[in-house]
Amino acid sequence: MHNSLPIYSGGLGILAGDHLKSASDMNVPLVAIGLFYRYGYFRQKIAHDGWQEERYFDSFENEMALEPIFDEDGERLKIVVHMRGRNVFSQVWLAKIGRISLYLLDTNIGDNQDVDRFVTGHLYGGDTETQN
Repeated sequence: MHNSLPIYSGGLGILAGDHLKSASDMNVPLVAIGLFYRYGYFRQKIAHDGWQEERYFDSFENEMALEPIFDEDGERLKIVVHMRGRNVFSQVWLAKIGRISLYLLDTNIGDNQDVDRFVTGHLYGGDTETQN
């Protein structure tokens, strides 16, 4: 995968990307689904007092190799997942990994409550509220 996609942080993400690249090289018919983490994983900065500061940067889909997916009516394709007692909507993006289609789900859309828009915000959430 390309490092402009903020959807992996290390070993398992790199391994998943390698699987997609290998499947493409071997012409294996495969479709992949993942989450579009808009802010990805934080970038570390050490402050003057020696403490770590986490910095998150918004990933703009128009700066990445992503294509929006549309339904048969020409509207953005959305899927719904029932969670936390309500419906959470995701728009769908397409990233091509060689011949492989990687569909990424993005909850940062106006159909969702603010808390649900953040479901696909960060690759790793540090607090228990985000993890639950």
